[in-house]
Amino acid sequence: RATAAYGLDRPLIVQYLAQLWRVATLQFGDSYARKQPVAELLAANVPPTVLLATLAFALAWMLALAGVLIAANARGRAGRILRSAFTALETVASVVPHFFLGAILILLFATGLHWLPATGGVAGGARGLVLPVVTLAVPIAGYLAHVLHGPLAEADAAPFATTARARGASESRVLMRHTLRHAAPPAIALSGWAYGSLLSGAV
Repeated sequence: RATAAYGLDRPLIVQYLAQLWRVATLQFGDSYARKQPVAELLAANVPPTVLLATLAFALAWMLALAGVLIAANARGRAGRILRSAFTALETVASVVPHFFLGAILILLFATGLHWLPATGGVAGGARGLVLPVVTLAVPIAGYLAHVLHGPLAEADAAPFATTARARGASESRVLMRHTLRHAAPPAIALSGWAYGSLLSGAV
């Protein structure tokens, strides 16, 4: 009965073309497991998905910029150690799987310290959003920081940065007004992929 109801008894090419038409006209049919229209199930999950993705994306940029700026402002032997530490953190953050990081954060902050709820998500209010948002943001922040790091170092050694320093500009001013502006485009380009991956898969 289910085979006939879902058209699975028809030739494969007919099934394929019919499915293409349904997708093109936004007719997704009913869920076999939920016994509800698929369009309604998708629509109910779009707002929380967009909220989580947007918050995680914003946090990822804040973490990446904070790490890169702190490392760039560090000077001397302590600065070299700090930059090496941030480089290692970037690498680890960019490769850690979401499911592993999420489990560690739950064990630490929910089960161990009882600071945050282990479940809840969007329905759990602001506290319920913290762990999911951080879990999604950390790997993206690692990628963004890694992409920012190289171009920022190149821009810092470029003639325009040297000229700005010769005119009396402070290191912070050179960083914020000159080098960061030249280092940002690759990370901005990567942002499209990052936000799309959050919307389509990770959330």
